[in-house]
Amino acid sequence: MAPQLSVYVASSIQSFILRAIGNTLGQTIAAYNNNTSKAFSLDKRIILVFASWALFYTPVFLTWTSLLDLKYPNTIKVADENARAEKGKSRSTKDELQRTNVLIKTLLTESILATVMNGIFVGYLNYMRSGDLQFALLKIQTDLPDIQMSSMKLWPIVTYISLVYVPMEKRVLVRSLVGVFWNVYLSLMA
Repeated sequence: MAPQLSVYVASSIQSFILRAIGNTLGQTIAAYNNNTSKAFSLDKRIILVFASWALFYTPVFLTWTSLLDLKYPNTIKVADENARAEKGKSRSTKDELQRTNVLIKTLLTESILATVMNGIFVGYLNYMRSGDLQFALLKIQTDLPDIQMSSMKLWPIVTYISLVYVPMEKRVLVRSLVGVFWNVYLSLMA
């Protein structure tokens, strides 16, 4: 079942705010690490670039996970062997976790969706910074492999845990909370 429009809106707003926080933290940490003697000022335009990415990414992610949930459900109904059937009633059922489906969804999300979305983000960020499309395309070629390698150390675990334990309408929130730290990392890499 596809998420309701309100889930898309609420998730996008939450993600927007958390991405702005992540980039703000990243810029602050970078300035502190660089030990700049001049007065520090946040690059509000880049904060907006990071935050606005949520308005594109969130609906794509929710639609992607919704389609994967249709094809590879996390659980299936099975007869509950421990429940006693009452006269005239059928035996009760319980949900059984389909670990293979969760693994398939994790692999598809982290190999296909993550690669495409990270590539688009790197291009978007660098185009917004420079206004030069050729530079943005070059940055995709040079930066995406390192970002993907770093991404594979974090996001498959987050994806698997969120698929098993988090309801669909809260998955973006969980990913956005973890994403605060990921955005700090991206801000420091940028």
